[in-house]
Amino acid sequence: MNNEWENPGNATGVSGAMKQENASTNGLITETEADWQSSASMTGMESDWQNIQTQSEGAMNMQTGTGYPEDGMAVSTAVPYTPEVVRSNVITGTVGALLGSLVGVALWVLIYQLGYLAGIAGAVMIVCAMFGYEKLGKSLDTKGVVICVILSIVMIFLAQQLAMTLAVVQAFKNQDVDVSFGFMFRNLFKHLEYLDLMSVFVRDLAVGYVLFFIASISTIAKAFRGSR
Repeated sequence: MNNEWENPGNATGVSGAMKQENASTNGLITETEADWQSSASMTGMESDWQNIQTQSEGAMNMQTGTGYPEDGMAVSTAVPYTPEVVRSNVITGTVGALLGSLVGVALWVLIYQLGYLAGIAGAVMIVCAMFGYEKLGKSLDTKGVVICVILSIVMIFLAQQLAMTLAVVQAFKNQDVDVSFGFMFRNLFKHLEYLDLMSVFVRDLAVGYVLFFIASISTIAKAFRGSR
């Protein structure tokens, strides 16, 4: 033994063997650490993938309503806003529509006396009727629109009767025949038949209704959409 330690060549060989053994040990440790790091990295990736799947499943359950939200997910408890529906007062609304339609009646009679077709006044009549219904009825709902349309149709007939009565009274006055407006209004259709003017009344009324619907269809449709 003493000879081996004393021999420099033997010492060098032992030292080299120890260095090789240390290098081998260090290599094994390095490989073991790399394996642990790789295993930890894979475990972290698997954990992240599981979290993504869990969140996706929870979101799908929330959207489809087939399950409950997972723990940690935010759940909205806000109540959606629904506007308050104001129902109209039919009685006061009808009164307002009647007052509004009188504006259209006056315009109809005026235009007719000027010798023009008064159908365009029907559009003004329906707008004024809806305005009056909404003001006094507090709201213009579906039944309010229907009431305004029906009332306008009736008031157009009345406007045509008033306009024709004025025309006949004026024709009698031109013949130096004194006829009161009230008498002629009550007996208008008898005199129209006697004077062979009933066809004129029906023609003008029909044209007036056609022009009324053409001029008012967009207003009526818009009012129906807005009342829902």
